[in-house]
Amino acid sequence: MTAPIRSSVTIFASALIAAGGTKTAPASGGTGAWVDVRGLNGGKLAWLVQNGSSTPGVQGQFTFQVADDSTGTNATDLWTGGGDTVANNPSSGIADLPAEASYVRMLCYGNTTNAVTFKGTLFAKA
Repeated sequence: MTAPIRSSVTIFASALIAAGGTKTAPASGGTGAWVDVRGLNGGKLAWLVQNGSSTPGVQGQFTFQVADDSTGTNATDLWTGGGDTVANNPSSGIADLPAEASYVRMLCYGNTTNAVTFKGTLFAKA
């Protein structure tokens, strides 16, 4: 038996997202592109929300969404989480991506007062 091939796929490249924005209208740069994961067998979505030395008034939030095509047809929320309001504090975790997902993206929003860094990575097995 051969070992599964493991890979890391960028879902949302590390980016500093300005304050403002909502889930339905994220601030500039807060809407990730749909990433094709059809050739993978699901995996673990890892997330990072990192505050700077100037903390947000309200923590940064994110939502991983899945869809059956690259235009977001039949898009649905898979997992929502967020950071905190502690200076220089990273918040991270993982969520399951089911093998049935065809496309995935990350939306980043909700932080007020100051910018927050977001990042999303898929740890997959093919």
